[in-house]
Amino acid sequence: MKVSGMLTRLVAIVVVGALAGCSSEPEIPTISTSQVVQNTQASIDQFIREAKAAPASAPAKLELLLELLNGRVNDGNTEFTPVRDTAVALQELYKQKAPAPKIDAKLAELQQQSQALAAPPAP
Repeated sequence: MKVSGMLTRLVAIVVVGALAGCSSEPEIPTISTSQVVQNTQASIDQFIREAKAAPASAPAKLELLLELLNGRVNDGNTEFTPVRDTAVALQELYKQKAPAPKIDAKLAELQQQSQALAAPPAP
């Protein structure tokens, strides 16, 4: 009986120890602000490349980019507001079937705003 009782205690200690190390919620890794900016810039850069390569598919791809940008702004990242607003203006140009030079100018503006996100704040 002594061995059985010791074995039961040992199993109980192992189970309690294992449960203590587990949490009911999975740990979600946090992403730094600079990583959020880099990820967003990469998405913008990819959209611009694809928009120039295949203009006909650009409006649909812009919808996806706008979802990302709206999410960033809604999460409190107000530095993305000008970029999102430019993307909305670009969306309007696509809806109006604006001439290519106007669309290209707005794409260039979007690129500039994306690059400005990485710039350190002015002192």
